[in-house]
Amino acid sequence: SRTPLELVTMLNDGVLRFLTAARDAIERRDIPARRDALNRALAIIAELQSTLKLEKGGNVAAERDRLYEYANLRLLDAAMQ
Repeated sequence: SRTPLELVTMLNDGVLRFLTAARDAIERRDIPARRDALNRALAIIAELQSTLKLEKGGNVAAERDRLYEYANLRLLDAAMQ
């Protein structure tokens, strides 16, 4: 019952919520909580990236794809450290 824009907004809010949780877990040195929060953020970003219409979206979709790729790399780096 949600519009595509509402769904994307909800997913973006979820990413921010899980990134905040990951940061808090890092500060507490809570490795399981950090792992869980980063995995959830990565899953949401993967979902957002998979819904891009690169053929139809032109430069905006291409730039979003690059942003999601960068976010994935940074989050994977955070997970490894």
